[in-house]
Amino acid sequence: MRIFSISLIVLVSFVLVLGGCSKKQDAAIREKTNLGMGDMVKAKDLSIEGNVKESLASHPMCKYFGLSAVVSHDVITLTGTVRTEKQKQEAYDHVLTIDLARIKPENIINEIRVDPSLDEMPFEW
Repeated sequence: MRIFSISLIVLVSFVLVLGGCSKKQDAAIREKTNLGMGDMVKAKDLSIEGNVKESLASHPMCKYFGLSAVVSHDVITLTGTVRTEKQKQEAYDHVLTIDLARIKPENIINEIRVDPSLDEMPFEW
């Protein structure tokens, strides 16, 4: 009797494993998985964006000019206005020093504008 019970449990386990889910259950799992992946991408983007914004706020020149960044699908877009091309490049170079979770430099878009009419920074760092 004991062997029969164990055999029955093993047989039921095989049927469940090999039979898989119903089509309805499979569709529900796929939908939740797809939504979950999108949410994971958004969470990763927000995390990277937070790191970049925090780093820009801690850099005196970037903070003075109020530079910002937006991250979408692992692409960082730098925005704001600075006085010189050198400052624009300096902001880009600063972002390259941040740990960006494997974002490639070609995925950092520098849309910082240069406006020579802006006031000079009141200090050098």
